[in-house]
Amino acid sequence: MDLTEPLPKFNFYDEENPIFTHARFLPSSKILLSKVSYSILSEGSIINRSRINHSIIGLRSRIGENSLIDHSIVMGADYFESPDEMIRHANMGIPQIGIGDDCKIRNAIIDNNARIGNDVKLINIHHVIEEA
Repeated sequence: MDLTEPLPKFNFYDEENPIFTHARFLPSSKILLSKVSYSILSEGSIINRSRINHSIIGLRSRIGENSLIDHSIVMGADYFESPDEMIRHANMGIPQIGIGDDCKIRNAIIDNNARIGNDVKLINIHHVIEEA
């Protein structure tokens, strides 16, 4: 999470110690009427009318309307669902890959290809650090 700070301990932008990755040939991220602060957004993400704060949003992530992602890591997805797949899954009651509408996610790590439906709250209201 330190990577989301203005001057993280590990610097991706150090010209003397460059970081290389392989080309993914994904579209740029699309941000629709959202507020993003102190966050990293990866390629191919779509964030729709939501708030992202101190978070890392992985490749091909979809964040639905009116959702909050705070101090979290969203790993993203291995592929984009087609519009036909989204309709078919919705008819079967299966959420699309990504985060649905009206969600609140705090201090969480969301796995790759996760399907989180609408109105989901992952916030740890009891501040549990360790549970047996």
